[in-house]
Amino acid sequence: MTDRDLLAELALLERSQRLARFVTAAWPVVVERRLAVGQDRFGDSWSVRPAVDLIAEAVEEAEDLAAWSCLAAQRLAAAGLDAEAASAIAEMITRAIGAAAEAHAYLTAAETALGRPVA
Repeated sequence: MTDRDLLAELALLERSQRLARFVTAAWPVVVERRLAVGQDRFGDSWSVRPAVDLIAEAVEEAEDLAAWSCLAAQRLAAAGLDAEAASAIAEMITRAIGAAAEAHAYLTAAETALGRPVA
């Protein structure tokens, strides 16, 4: 590994750490805002649905997140970014896809634990 490669890795790590700090600070606000939108649109209809149905909804969201992230990765080349920026963004997208896959695995395990067979 050259010095330049090492510096690039350190820069990527620093950007990732800054992003993680931002997400950690902003996440409760994002979740609260999203729940408020859902409450406005659907009221408390969630409160009468079985937990396994709500988990199934979350499984679909994890699948959507992974699919949209894959599409974004495919279009990244058309964004006109320099190689370093494109690489950093591709890494972020790859991590998002991995997080979606991990969420999907946990959620499908929860569905199974609640007795719903997973296809």
